[in-house]
Amino acid sequence: MPTGVEPLSQPSTEFHDAGTASGQPLILVVEDDAAMRQMCCDLFVRRGWLAEGAGEARVALERLREGLAGGKAQVDFVLSDVRLGRDGTGMDLLREAKALAPLVPVLLMTGYATVPDAVEAMKRGAADYVCKPFERADLIAKVEASLPRAPESGEPLDGAKLGLIGKSGPMRALYRRIEMAARSQATVLLTGESGTGKELVAQAVHRLSERRERPFVPVNCAALPDNLIESELFGHEAGSFTGATREGKGLFRAADAGTIFLDEVVDMPKDTQAKLLRVLQDRRVRPVGSTKELPVDVRVIAATNGDVEKARAEGRLRDDLYYRLVVVRLQLPPLRERLDDLPLLLEHFLAKHGKRHERRIRRVAPEALARLARYPWPGNVRELESVVESAYALGADEALTLADLPEWLEASIPAAQRPDGEAPPPPQEASAPELPPISLTDMEREALVRSLSLAQGNKSKAAQLLGVSRKRLYRMLHDYGLIDGEPEVED
Repeated sequence: MPTGVEPLSQPSTEFHDAGTASGQPLILVVEDDAAMRQMCCDLFVRRGWLAEGAGEARVALERLREGLAGGKAQVDFVLSDVRLGRDGTGMDLLREAKALAPLVPVLLMTGYATVPDAVEAMKRGAADYVCKPFERADLIAKVEASLPRAPESGEPLDGAKLGLIGKSGPMRALYRRIEMAARSQATVLLTGESGTGKELVAQAVHRLSERRERPFVPVNCAALPDNLIESELFGHEAGSFTGATREGKGLFRAADAGTIFLDEVVDMPKDTQAKLLRVLQDRRVRPVGSTKELPVDVRVIAATNGDVEKARAEGRLRDDLYYRLVVVRLQLPPLRERLDDLPLLLEHFLAKHGKRHERRIRRVAPEALARLARYPWPGNVRELESVVESAYALGADEALTLADLPEWLEASIPAAQRPDGEAPPPPQEASAPELPPISLTDMEREALVRSLSLAQGNKSKAAQLLGVSRKRLYRMLHDYGLIDGEPEVED
């Protein structure tokens, strides 16, 4: 924890843990007077929110960065005194906080308020302004007025309204961040493992935004050939290259006034990344073969299922583009971190594939559910759906039992997690050594091997099973030493 950021007293710390699980908003109190800081934190905790304190502006900004990077819970609201001692003022903090996290409301408080101060604070993006001494009820009311609310109804968001499934703490926290992102025009970067539902989250942000009546255009950057990606995104003039017999509008112009979703943006060629950066800065596109730039009004949501920091370090993602994309960052939780949602997801997929197979598996045997809950799910929700579809295809009826689950699923569960008395894995696997706890790298490599096995070596089918492009699959196979040579797509 950075110097100057203190946890609350023991009772408050216990509440903080409970609140995180229930998706309560987190308020950062920035005040150099320790007594005032603690009083505000206690006030918010009694209201049912989470609170942390920071005594200096630099510490508060570092805490905001940690939340955006996913190292700690994201801050939902900042309450700051205008006078903060030697390292800056509340006005300075306001300016830097709005540049760093434009979706996070900032409320300023001071004992030296004037009307011009209040006007200037509002011009700089403050959510509101409160004068010391203040009534506690007045402070609570001002904070409540700026906290995220569900559009129109004022009711808390749930997965059904967003087209998502889950009621666990991580998902409720994600819903709140989705709503905050939807209220802004800022660029969003979605990060998370393959199969966690990044396109569904992008659609949810669009659906809640003011652009909901305009187009939502999804683009898989990894699936576009390098020599055509620029014209696909930005358009082209007739005759600008071989085969361009007529003008192409491009996907950015097709999404005008709406939202464009750039999936696997890290796989975009570096020269195209430079052109995308110009579009984000200038809000104009230049079609291939044209000397004219055309205005576009597009909200950009980008995504990657890889380690975005590693991609930057390796030079696969430009630093300047990263900073343009990560204005708002939403980290999607993997399935193993929200297993409370497993029954809801199973119910959804059983109903979905029951319609396709004209019969319905109506329940999951307790021992089958227990085994599913112990599996690490490297392929996340997409892999769970594949297991359900496999059960239907192999004839499961009425109830999903242990016999309906794939054998490889049991073999992938660490031996230490298998309860006493549970049936051992199939004979051919019985002599295998006990598995240690599986790292994310091991999970991904295992998913690659299993997908190739299920696809009988067909790489296009394996890529489809994993939910990645063929180009991305070849890069992964190369990185894990599963193929020789350069990671290029075969003809």
